[in-house]
Amino acid sequence: MRLSQAFLFGSDKMKHTTARIYRIRITIAFFMVFLAAPLLIIADTPKASPNLPTTEEIKGEMQTLYQSFHQLFRHSINEKKFLSGEIDGEIQSLLADLENSFHKDELRKSRFSSEPTYRFLLQSIARMVEDANTRFKEGERGYALWQIKSFSQYCISCHTRLKGAEFPNPSFDEQFFSEIKDPLVIADYLLASRQFERAAAAFLSIAKKSEIPYERDRMLAKWLTIKVRVGQNPTVILEELRNYKNGRKLSRRENSELFLWEQGLKRWEKDAQTPIENLLQSGLNKEQQISGGGVIELLRVTATIHRELNEGTTLHAKNEAEKLLLLAQAYRELPGYFMYELPEMLLERAIRLQADTELARKSFLLLREILIGAYSGSGGTYLPDDVKLHLRELEDIAYGIPGQETGRV
Repeated sequence: MRLSQAFLFGSDKMKHTTARIYRIRITIAFFMVFLAAPLLIIADTPKASPNLPTTEEIKGEMQTLYQSFHQLFRHSINEKKFLSGEIDGEIQSLLADLENSFHKDELRKSRFSSEPTYRFLLQSIARMVEDANTRFKEGERGYALWQIKSFSQYCISCHTRLKGAEFPNPSFDEQFFSEIKDPLVIADYLLASRQFERAAAAFLSIAKKSEIPYERDRMLAKWLTIKVRVGQNPTVILEELRNYKNGRKLSRRENSELFLWEQGLKRWEKDAQTPIENLLQSGLNKEQQISGGGVIELLRVTATIHRELNEGTTLHAKNEAEKLLLLAQAYRELPGYFMYELPEMLLERAIRLQADTELARKSFLLLREILIGAYSGSGGTYLPDDVKLHLRELEDIAYGIPGQETGRV
């Protein structure tokens, strides 16, 4: 059950607070998508691309952001010290540095700014960091700590979208890791700092050692996403997956799902050039989804479309809005793999790009269905007033009713 349950059972104060948290969580998610947007390229069949970022570009554009993120992440590990007020000055300075970084011309003028996600997230991240900064100044250390801890949880949704140079491995990482007892925190940090191979190995190691099926599911999902969307080698993934299964006592459900992953990887080995529409149709097959299938195809769909959006190609869709709709359909069926707000963000962008068209109306109906589900629970459906207002605005845009020119995306 999602945050919407607080609306069903909580007090008015809780409902207001939860609505605020929901909006901030979306913006945090935008932050991590933005952080990786200029850094990656991917395709089913790896090939050289003029858009492939270099290590020098990553360092030039993201060095300040990364340094601030690293220090804030490090402080978040020691919660007692963070909340004590002893290091308020340093945290305030880091939040200010992070906020200032997103106003730099280098980011707005980046050669990667043609990717749509990059463009419209600049304002979103500025608002998120400003909010965190303001709340911290007001003495709400717990709120700021929660935000900082949330950063790395959303990284997999963006850092694995496209392939590119990894961030240079900082020399201070090993000392940093020695201070951390939780291996998942280390794995998340490795992914947040774009150390893909080490991150994938760390997630797989946690899965191998875990005796809890749910935890194994989560770790394998992160591992698979990195390997499919960044590694791009189905033969290597198959070998690692078989090694993981070998001699390990798994539930029937786990064995069934992993078998379907193997089948998807074998199909990928056999034909790496399957049209995107066919992959999506296969991934969205309800009968296959019920049994846990379609994951490999859907991950490949998201990877290919993100690559096209970044390069400005039109291989599988007539325009950007059509690609965003396809992407949202795929992400909707991968809720355990990525942040759940992604489809909402993509669909709103599609509606605004193609106002008063059949594509905009399809996008709106899907978005409405997603939001109603998000705010529904055993007590019924409760749509906050701001969500109702926003839906009405998008409905008017989709159906050609004039006067709706504002928006968040």
